Amino acid sequence: MSPTPPVRPQRPASRSQMTPIGRGVAARPQSSSRLKMPDRRSTGSLSQDNTKRKNPVLGAIRSVASSIHLPQLSSSARLVASAAAAVAVVLFIVGTILFKSSLFAATDIEINGSEHISKETAQKLIDLPDDTTLLNVDSDAIVQSLKKSPWVKGVDVKREFPHKLIITPTERKVVAVAYISADNVAWAIGDDDTWIAPVSLAVGLDADGNVVDATGLAASAADDQTDDSSSEDASDDSQDVSSDSMDDSDSSDVSDAQADAADAKDDQEPVKTADGVTLLSGEDAARAVAQQLNAVLLTNMGTDVSPLSGSKVKGEGLAAALKYIAGFSPDFLAQVKSFSVPSVQALACNLDNGVEVSLGDADDIQKKERIVTKLLEEQKGVTYINVRTPDAYTYRSVDL
Repeated sequence: MSPTPPVRPQRPASRSQMTPIGRGVAARPQSSSRLKMPDRRSTGSLSQDNTKRKNPVLGAIRSVASSIHLPQLSSSARLVASAAAAVAVVLFIVGTILFKSSLFAATDIEINGSEHISKETAQKLIDLPDDTTLLNVDSDAIVQSLKKSPWVKGVDVKREFPHKLIITPTERKVVAVAYISADNVAWAIGDDDTWIAPVSLAVGLDADGNVVDATGLAASAADDQTDDSSSEDASDDSQDVSSDSMDDSDSSDVSDAQADAADAKDDQEPVKTADGVTLLSGEDAARAVAQQLNAVLLTNMGTDVSPLSGSKVKGEGLAAALKYIAGFSPDFLAQVKSFSVPSVQALACNLDNGVEVSLGDADDIQKKERIVTKLLEEQKGVTYINVRTPDAYTYRSVDL
C-alpha cells in the first residue's frame, strides 16, 4: 500500500473572502472613512497665490526670497559671526560715548595765520562750539568760516590727542597780478581763475634792488620833501601834517601811501626815504608786487574786466592770458615780463629781453612756445614775433 499523503491545513479565508452568515454573496471590502489631506506643497502654493492677490508687492518679495538659497553655516561659523556682531555693537556704543564725552575735549586750540591772513583775523572768523572734541570737530564748518576771506582755499586741521587742535588756513596760489591803470589798483588772481583781492602798491626797492614793503614810507618821504621846501613860517604846520600822516600810516592807510607814490611819479622825480628805499608807483609798483608773489603781471586791461573778490575771472582776453600762463613751461614763463591784455586779438607778452610776442587765441600754446624759443636761439636781433597763426608765423629783427 502506498503511504497516505499528509493533509495540509487550510488557511482561513480572508475577511473579504468570507461570506457573512445569512447572506449568499461575498462582502466587498469597505472603503476608508478618512478624508484625504491636501498636499503641503499645494497648500503653500495656495497660500502664496492668496498673498499675491491680497498684496502683490509682498508676494513678489516672498517669491524672490524663496528663490534665494543661502549656504548653511556650520556651528563654528555661526559662533564667529555672532562674536563679530557683538564686538561691532560694543565698538559702536563705545564710539558714541567717546564722541559725545569730554574725554578728548578740545581744550587747547591753536589757530595759525598765513601770509595774507593774520592770526587775529583767523581767530575772529572761526567760531567753534563749546562742546567741540577732537572726534566731533566739524572741519567743513571751519573751512566755510575761513573762506569768508578770499585768500583762503582750504584749511589744515591737525589733532594731537588728547586735547590739542591745530587749525591752519591754506591760501590760494597767486598766478597773476592784474594792474588796472584807470583806477591805479592791482588785483591778485588765484590758480583757480578766481579774483582774490586788491594788493598794496606801496612797495619800493632797497639799496640792493630788493622789493620791500613801503607802507607808510611814502607818506613820510612826501612829508619830508614838503618840510624841506616850506618856509620857516609854515614849518610848524608842516610838522603837524607830517605827524598826522605818520599816525595814519601807523594805522596802515595804504591808499595814502599809494597816492603819494603816484604824485611822485607825476613829478618824474624818484622818491627816496631816509632808509634809502626808492618808492615805486603805478605799473612799476605792480610789477614789483607780481615779482614778490612769483606771479605774472597783466596790463592794459580791457573794459570788460570787473574784479570781485571770490568770483571767477571773466573777460575773453583775460581768460586767454590765464590759459597761456597755465600752458607755458616754467622756464619760458620765467622770461615773461608781462602780458598786454586789451583783447584776445591783441593779446601779447613782453619778454625780459625786450621782445614782444603777439599770441592771439589761447590754442597751440606749446607749439607757439617752441617757435618763439627756436627763433630766439637761431636769429639775432629779434624784436617782434607774431605766432597768432603758428603755421604762418612772422618776425622782425634789426641788424646788430
